[in-house]
Amino acid sequence: MPVVIRLRTRDGQLRAQLDSLALDVSHLWALAAQLTGKPNSEFALVAANGSNAQLPKSGYTLQALGLTHGDLLRVDYAPAPAPAPAPPSTSTPADPTFSLSPASVKQDPLDAHLASLPALIKRPRDTNFCRHGDKGMCDYCSPLEPYNPTYLEQHKIKHLAFHSYLRKLTSSATRQSGATPVQPLTPLSLKVQVPCANAHANWPEGICSKCQPSAVTLARQVWRMVDHVEFEGPHVVEAVLSGWRASGVQRIAYMYGKYAHYPTVPLGIKAVVCAVWEPPQASAADGIMLTYVEGTDAEGHEQVAAKQALEAADRAAALVGLVRVGILFTDLTDSGAGTGAVKYKRHADSYYLTGPEVRLAAHLQAMHPQPTPQSTTGHFGSRFVTCVISGNKAGGIEIEAWQVSEQAVALAQADLIDACTVPDMLVLKPADHTRYVPDVLYQHINEYGTKAMHRADPAFPVDYLLVNVTHGFPTDADKVMFPGTGTYPMANREALGEVQTPEVLARDVYKGRAADKVNVSFALWEHVVRIGVVGEEHLKEMARAIVELGGVGLGQTQGWAMLAEVLPPPMDAGTGGGARGTGMSAASASGGGASAAAAKAWDCPHCTFRNAAGTTDCEMCGLPKQ
Repeated sequence: MPVVIRLRTRDGQLRAQLDSLALDVSHLWALAAQLTGKPNSEFALVAANGSNAQLPKSGYTLQALGLTHGDLLRVDYAPAPAPAPAPPSTSTPADPTFSLSPASVKQDPLDAHLASLPALIKRPRDTNFCRHGDKGMCDYCSPLEPYNPTYLEQHKIKHLAFHSYLRKLTSSATRQSGATPVQPLTPLSLKVQVPCANAHANWPEGICSKCQPSAVTLARQVWRMVDHVEFEGPHVVEAVLSGWRASGVQRIAYMYGKYAHYPTVPLGIKAVVCAVWEPPQASAADGIMLTYVEGTDAEGHEQVAAKQALEAADRAAALVGLVRVGILFTDLTDSGAGTGAVKYKRHADSYYLTGPEVRLAAHLQAMHPQPTPQSTTGHFGSRFVTCVISGNKAGGIEIEAWQVSEQAVALAQADLIDACTVPDMLVLKPADHTRYVPDVLYQHINEYGTKAMHRADPAFPVDYLLVNVTHGFPTDADKVMFPGTGTYPMANREALGEVQTPEVLARDVYKGRAADKVNVSFALWEHVVRIGVVGEEHLKEMARAIVELGGVGLGQTQGWAMLAEVLPPPMDAGTGGGARGTGMSAASASGGGASAAAAKAWDCPHCTFRNAAGTTDCEMCGLPKQ
């Protein structure tokens, strides 16, 4: 059906008639150039609704951009040039500001499933108040909406599930009528909008009430993206705890798993943690420093290698259907009593998360946005969680799970917050010619016991930014994906004396060849994927054996056989393994020549393959020895 898009120019209003909204936006640009008599490089098409969002020149259909019949666009004859790459500042928008239609957003299958559920909470007939029969219904027994405050309070649910929050925002009348739903979500932005609709000079030369961010009033977030963190078994947590127990230094790990429906909370979502992986890090008894943080520039050999290691771990997880769902770190100090107890450090009178931890959580949540058609930008919030292993009041070890609010993410994205010497506080960075800092307000109980509004000048408590998430273990953990967790050395623990070597890998590979079922660990699986010996198709075959068969037949796959061919046979492998494909001569593989060859052989620092003496380049990956 033909549609008309109105164009407002300085010479009057024009009508651009197109055949369909399914056309690419480039057709509209070509028609606008024809109507105005100017090449499209000399003007811009922007929204006339005050947002000043510029229309892309190609790559989207008119329908995907949310345009409809009769919409009005403004022809700007003096578009601002594309900004050069610059350091992050409050004047650089993070995301495209043109609204996307719901149909153009690829929705997560779990979100689609939860959106299709009726989600009404059924109630039995109340024997005290109901005056009708068993087939009747009244106000005392009618089903409740998933966001009913009385139900949430009775079941001690602190935060609405994300889909319950969406149901609350979207009226029931709109859902029942089948009308096109309004996109009720817009991610919070605390950056100066550039360029401004008022056509003044860009920040920092000019600013007005339309382009400057509004003041922020910190408040507890009433909803959460993840309602529960479920560890597949104690072995998952023990894999990280073993590093602290062996060395006394703190450890941090990424959690890999999947998301599923959590029926305990109406329309709830849980993160199921199946494995952990420790990235390169510098650990001490009182803190941890990551070698590379996702989303930052990798500078130097160590950071580049750490970035590549993270990408390899993500790839290994993706092969078995897992994604990175969060981080897990320890904050443990022995009590010194000799009983194995640890100090109780994180509580209501001290802190739950420190300022640097909140900044890291906000940064990682911003790096993992959740796509949703209910948002004007196509994404809203994040399902990335932060878990802390620390001591409890009884001296035992327990886990706390958290997310940070959308306000925290917006503050971090705008580069407005920094850590300070007080652990439970954050400070606002000073304003300068590149950073506009809006007012940040919060409520606090004053010395008279009444609530008073305070201005962050510049510090404020981090408690306003925290979102509590429950955690636990499954009650019917019959099947786990990696039952061999803890039997293979963890990656990046060289400083702790735990090293992944070809000999250690060969030991497990040769042992698995004769086994009907291999209880593999994620550490071993990630090591196999990282060294690049097995091809993609054979890796997928091995992944199917791990996921679908629980390790049955894994030792008989072609990929496993390739590993046995390449890796040096362990000393106790007998004659079954032979010396084929190990890069060792027959003399060195037999008897007394083994120790001499081992002394001269070298392990590749890039892929860990053991090379024969006298070689300067790795036989496996081709990279130099040094």
